[in-house]
Amino acid sequence: TNQNEISNADIISYPNPASNYINVVIPNVLDNQTIKIYNQLGQLVLENEAKNQNTIDISQLASGTYLLNYASTTKKIIVFK
Repeated sequence: TNQNEISNADIISYPNPASNYINVVIPNVLDNQTIKIYNQLGQLVLENEAKNQNTIDISQLASGTYLLNYASTTKKIIVFK
């Protein structure tokens, strides 16, 4: 992969399922990219500036399945209360 490509295997998110926060590790942060979390309806519910180590507060999200998107990658995360 070149510097502008990231695969799902490159991004680590934990814990999953989670209730209050999720950690996202991105080995090669791309310029002007943010971490976005979408609900099942495709609505953007959270957006964070991307760093190599990210701790995202998901305590305001309702229980359910969400999609974490960064650049061209998408990971499923589960929020439970």
